[in-house]
Amino acid sequence: MSFRDQDFNRRFEKMGDEAEGVFEQVAKLGFARFGLSRPPVQVGKLPDFVRYTPDYLQTNRLVEVQGCGQDGMLKFKLDKLAALSDWNEIMPVCLFVWDRKRRCYAEFPLSTLIEWYTTDQGERGTFPEGKAYFGVSVDRIEGWVEL
Repeated sequence: MSFRDQDFNRRFEKMGDEAEGVFEQVAKLGFARFGLSRPPVQVGKLPDFVRYTPDYLQTNRLVEVQGCGQDGMLKFKLDKLAALSDWNEIMPVCLFVWDRKRRCYAEFPLSTLIEWYTTDQGERGTFPEGKAYFGVSVDRIEGWVEL
């Protein structure tokens, strides 16, 4: 069964761990854990701005880490994209994307994803639990680095 088809509780158990581990392994700048990592609170009841706090803090930017699907798509929940856009107004947000299937990663500014979204250069859909998303093919992302 693919990751996206698993129930939320099962996905939550391993969500982000692998991609964040890769980020920590390859980060060229110092970093500090910044965002929430399975806190003992009801995350779904938090305001989006708090719920979607970027994962890491570096001296000159915030970093949001995310894996892409086996289908070769990077899919961002629209509420997450909006919250990260607000964070980007405070400090630049960089996306760190891990492609497990191809064993490579890429980094690019959140502003690039926002541009693709606002110019409709991607796919729109809904996750099984009902959250709307914007997705782009990993082929659109430049600068992949093999691990």
